[in-house]
Amino acid sequence: LKSLFFGEQMQFLSYPECPSSGRSSPSRKPSTSEDDVWGDESKLVVSEEKSEFLHIFLDVKHKSLYNAWEAARTAEVEYTTPSGSSTKARKSTWITRLPKFLFFQLQRVAFDQETKAQVKLDDVFDFERTIHVDRFLLSNRARACKAAEAVRQLKVRREELAEALRGFDSYRGRPGLRAEEVLQWAAELLEDNYHASTGDCATASSVAADGEALAEARPAARRA
Repeated sequence: LKSLFFGEQMQFLSYPECPSSGRSSPSRKPSTSEDDVWGDESKLVVSEEKSEFLHIFLDVKHKSLYNAWEAARTAEVEYTTPSGSSTKARKSTWITRLPKFLFFQLQRVAFDQETKAQVKLDDVFDFERTIHVDRFLLSNRARACKAAEAVRQLKVRREELAEALRGFDSYRGRPGLRAEEVLQWAAELLEDNYHASTGDCATASSVAADGEALAEARPAARRA
């Protein structure tokens, strides 16, 4: 019965070895970024706990099974270390043994901050008929973490580009004036200035040549 409905999982709790106290010291070198710390387990204290599970709880706000499972697998929590320091800890869960029947429980109840009441979410939740669990297995942890970090960086870059595009599309110098028009005018202005400066250089050279000829003619006139 246990092998049919219960699976086994390993939970990891990791936190920085030397949590920041919030005070800065002039002699201390700048610390590495948070992403660098979480990405290097040699800088973390890691504890492990093995347990059984019957359901995997998924939040429907993530819209799809894989996105919701990824969100459920890793979470950041406030943690008090054995020394009494308060820090952020990251908790992750990896499957070591799958049951014969894998159950998911969708959490469709959320707390509305405005009404201060629980509400039911009727959001659409997508999942495929065939589920691939490779990325959630402990045996694939290293590769899954590396791939997840690459995806995270791509999402950040995509959002940066999308924000830049939104700013470009919504730019208005005056009603009806788009950014591409301004750029076109700027290009034309630079081209006109370039041609004008080239013409000025040619005119200046001509004037300089005339001045030299005049200077040579004056002594000749005096001798005559």
